[in-house]
This record gives sequence, C-alpha cells and structure tokens, in this order.
Amino acid sequence: MFYDQALVVLDSVIGNQNQLQKQLEKTRAELATSRAETRKVVKDKTDTSSGLREARKLISDQLKRIDQLEAEVKRLSSLKKEHREI
Repeated sequence: MFYDQALVVLDSVIGNQNQLQKQLEKTRAELATSRAETRKVVKDKTDTSSGLREARKLISDQLKRIDQLEAEVKRLSSLKKEHREI
C-alpha cells in the first residue's frame, strides 16, 4: 500500500519536474533574447535617448523577471522542505 502511494507521489514529482524544466528553458530563452536586445541597443552608438530609454526598460524588465524567478525558487524550495517532512 505504501509502495503504491510512493509510486504515485514519485510520478507526480517527476511530472512537476518536467514541467518546471520546460518553464526554465523558456525563461532562459526569454532572458537571452532580452539580453541580446539590450546589447544591440547599447552598442548602437547612433541611437538617441529613446534607445537609452528602451535599454533601461529592457534591463528593468530583466531585473523584475529575475526577482520573480528568485521568489519562485524560494517558494519551491519551501514546498520541497514541507514534502520531505511529510
């Protein structure tokens, strides 16, 4: 009985892990695209103040996304600890 329950939990954890892995890959791609856009704007010496505003916005968006990811990691880590205690 406990073995069957353990298998169900394991399948659930593996499914969640796969889903999180896909989300992580998507987020990495989004951040890479955003960094590339930021670099392009910064390197373009002929760009005006509108380009600098765009670069600042891109950087701000990146920092917000990183903060969100850090919060998500903390949340998932606390869930993992709770799961271990059960």
